[in-house]
Amino acid sequence: MGIYFALLSAAAKRAKSQKLFVLNRKKAFNAPSYRNVAGIADLEFFFGLITQFRTSINIGFFDRPLTVGLLAGLMTGQWTQCLGAAIFFELLWLDLFPAGTYIPPQRILSTLLVCSTACALNLTTPYQLLLPILCALPAAHLGTFVEKRLRQGQTDNHAQLMTWTDSLQPVAFPGQMIWMSLGKKILCESGLFLLLVMLVTLFTAAGAFFLPGRISWQFDWTHIWAAALLGGILSVRIRRAYYLLIVGGGLVTLLFLL
Repeated sequence: MGIYFALLSAAAKRAKSQKLFVLNRKKAFNAPSYRNVAGIADLEFFFGLITQFRTSINIGFFDRPLTVGLLAGLMTGQWTQCLGAAIFFELLWLDLFPAGTYIPPQRILSTLLVCSTACALNLTTPYQLLLPILCALPAAHLGTFVEKRLRQGQTDNHAQLMTWTDSLQPVAFPGQMIWMSLGKKILCESGLFLLLVMLVTLFTAAGAFFLPGRISWQFDWTHIWAAALLGGILSVRIRRAYYLLIVGGGLVTLLFLL
């Protein structure tokens, strides 16, 4: 962890000295402080708990990116960054929901991953958060893969539970099995989240460190949300909406070409 934050500090100093990775060429990200470290630790603990509402405890709406973004903003004070990322992932995967054996992308992981990167590097603008958002997309599918493997590893517990239900003699409920399984899930997913936070923050800092020159392209949250609206349109599941999407995309393309 010490090497990790030393690298981030070096990248921050290099980004400031060369005025790289900035919006409007004014502000680069800041070096991480102890407050940033505490914020990441809080978010990791928070992720280990709230991700259980995705599969282990079903209350409803606690596994939605908007809920996660609101709570992350409350914990870090970075309301704009957390809510902006939460709205993006909410719209992007609005049409994906668990059905049968299908496991949707880990939206909680992707949302908190962006929030943690923003907290670690003091990122404040959509321009600075674009790289963490792009990194969070495959990270969500990696989280789904780990969740699937954890489910497949419950075969022995399932056999033990079936033995308990088929038993004719009164046998104590195997409650220890549930707590051990839940603890293993929390540790594995929290470890994965911490590893991804370190990798994404280092990758984002490296982008500021090695970026050859300034980028003048400016955009805000509306541009990012507009890109995520594709998921919202697909969630309608009406053929006419798909036709309108194709026609609208074609017209926008023609406007740019003419």
